[in-house]
Amino acid sequence: MKKLHLLPLLFLFALMSCKKEDKEAAPSINEQIKGRWDVIRDILVYYDKDNREIYRKPYEIRMVFTFDGTAYREYMGRFSPYEGTYTLSSNNGKDYITLQGLPNNPIEVKGFSETNMSWIIEHQDNIYRDPVTYQEKTAHHAVYILEFERR
Repeated sequence: MKKLHLLPLLFLFALMSCKKEDKEAAPSINEQIKGRWDVIRDILVYYDKDNREIYRKPYEIRMVFTFDGTAYREYMGRFSPYEGTYTLSSNNGKDYITLQGLPNNPIEVKGFSETNMSWIIEHQDNIYRDPVTYQEKTAHHAVYILEFERR
């Protein structure tokens, strides 16, 4: 009977001595961003003071960004590429990218995955043209959204 009491103890000891496999650390955003990213959608969105969307203006600008860890290149149509350095940072649980030499920095990076990401850029101009009346109107604030896909 004493042997049966030892069996659960031996089983418990065997479980406790099993080594848990170490999970691999997820790659940093700096590693994940490396490569070619095509802008698949770019939209300027205007909001009222209650943060409700009041107007959305899509653009047809096609850009390609490449990132190598410290430098980036931006291609836009037939224009010469813009080159510069970038840094990635986090603040209050949000990720940001700062592109050297460009305005509106830092840029919030949202929805980042292996294949997609979005940039949210606070837009300086809050004036838009109403699509029905064609009158100029002023929004409380506007954001420019760039949606990327890895190629």
